[in-house]
Amino acid sequence: MPFILASQSPFRVSLLKQIGYAPQKIAPQNVDESTHPKEKPTDYLKRIISLKITSAQQEFPNDIILAADTIVTVGCRIFQKPETRAEADRMLTLFSGRRVRVTTAICVALKEKKRERLVSATLSFKRLSALEKEAYLNANTWHTTSGGIAIDEIGGCFIKSVQGSASTIMGLPLFETKNLLESFGIYPDWMQKP
Repeated sequence: MPFILASQSPFRVSLLKQIGYAPQKIAPQNVDESTHPKEKPTDYLKRIISLKITSAQQEFPNDIILAADTIVTVGCRIFQKPETRAEADRMLTLFSGRRVRVTTAICVALKEKKRERLVSATLSFKRLSALEKEAYLNANTWHTTSGGIAIDEIGGCFIKSVQGSASTIMGLPLFETKNLLESFGIYPDWMQKP
């Protein structure tokens, strides 16, 4: 059974392919992802996922839709993709020598039926030297992911340890995604429907 992926992330497409899924269509949704004052990270993710699903359902009212969103948090501070080098630098400075939480929300929906999961992992950052920060910023990979660090790229060498699944950090927790899709009757290509 086909489904629509309401995301522009090439990482999510790659992760879906890794476990045997190919969306029928990739349809990124342009929703306002700004935070509200005093909004908790989990409340923010639930709201954004709901906006993405609602937006996609207007375009694809009879299709199964998969949406996801990932944020990085330190305490209650939410960090998304840095828009400028200066913003990426501030994030790196804050993350240096700290534990950082990465949370991905996923939702699968068909009309009124919706199922969602919030999955978190924790990264333990090494203390970064000024040279490491400067070189990383010069490599220009910081703009591709929430928090400016992609663990499957150069940024992975700054991570001392990970608690949780790597796929959660990359933007699509595979265990939970497969379970949600199967609950809508969508199975990976290597698996026969029971």
